[in-house]
Amino acid sequence: MTTSLRQACVSLRRLLKGQRRDPSKTVSVFFFGQSHVVCLKTAWKRRLYRPKNQGFEFKFILSGQRQFPSEQIVMRSPSTDTDVLHPGLAQAFDEYGVYGGSTETWLVSMVRGNACNMFGLFEPEPPFDFVHPAVPELPVRTDAQLLPYDAVRAIFNQYSRRTASFFKCLPRKNIAGILHIEAPPPIPSEKQVYRSVERVLLRRVLGRARGTRVSPREFRMKLWKAQCDVNREICAENDIIYVTPPAEALDGEGYLLPKAWFGATHASAWYGALVLGKIEAVITGERSRQ
Repeated sequence: MTTSLRQACVSLRRLLKGQRRDPSKTVSVFFFGQSHVVCLKTAWKRRLYRPKNQGFEFKFILSGQRQFPSEQIVMRSPSTDTDVLHPGLAQAFDEYGVYGGSTETWLVSMVRGNACNMFGLFEPEPPFDFVHPAVPELPVRTDAQLLPYDAVRAIFNQYSRRTASFFKCLPRKNIAGILHIEAPPPIPSEKQVYRSVERVLLRRVLGRARGTRVSPREFRMKLWKAQCDVNREICAENDIIYVTPPAEALDGEGYLLPKAWFGATHASAWYGALVLGKIEAVITGERSRQ
C-alpha cells in the first residue's frame, strides 16, 4: 500500500468513527516507554518545557526498564492465548482514565529504542559492516564482512516483532491518536562513550570482555538508521504517527549535539524538552487536519 493511499485510509477510518475535535476539551497526552523516555520525564519535572496550548496535559504513566521491561511490553495471555499489554501498563491506563474518553486522549510510545546500541555500540563479533542506502557515502570497514543492507534490516525486523505486536494491542477506542518517538541518534564522541558508566554496564549485560572496543560512529549511525527504517514501517502499518528526533538537537551529520549527550547512548533533559515541544507541535498539526 502506498503512503498516500495508507493516509487516505487512516483519514477515512477517523471520519467513520466520527472523531471530531472539541477545542474546549482537555487534551491529555500520556507517555510511556523504557529508558529513553526518562529524558522527557526529567525535562518535565525540571519545568524545562510547558505546553503552549491551553488545555494540554502531559502525563508520564510508566517509564524505565524495571517498571516496564522491554521484553515484556506484550505478554501471552494463558486464558485466551493472545497477546495482551504488560499488566503494569494496562493498570496505568485504567488508573489514569485512558479508556474513559472524558478527555481527548493521545498516547505517546517510546518503547524498545535501544536495539541499535545492543547490536552495535560495541564492535560486533564477528565484525561486519554494510552500506545504508540513505547514507552511501559513509565509510565501510575493509577488515569486516560486508553484508547486504537487507540482511542487516532483517535483524531489526526480527527484534521489532514484539514492537509490532505491542502497537496492535494498544487501545483505539476513545483514543485520538498514537505517536511513537524514535530513539535519539548516536553520540559521535567515542571519548564521551568510553568515559560513561553506562558503557560499562551495557558491556557487562551483553557479556562482552573488558577490552571490547566501541564501534566507529559511522557504523553506529548506519545501525540507528536501519532501526529507524523498520520502526517507521511498523508505525505506518499500525496507523501510528512516527516522530523523528528534533532537528535542533542534531549536528549537520545527524548526530546528537554535545548539549544533548547523556551517558553513552541516551539524551539529556535539554533534548527531552525539545522532544516535548515537537510532540505538542505534531499533535496540534494532526488536530488541525482532523
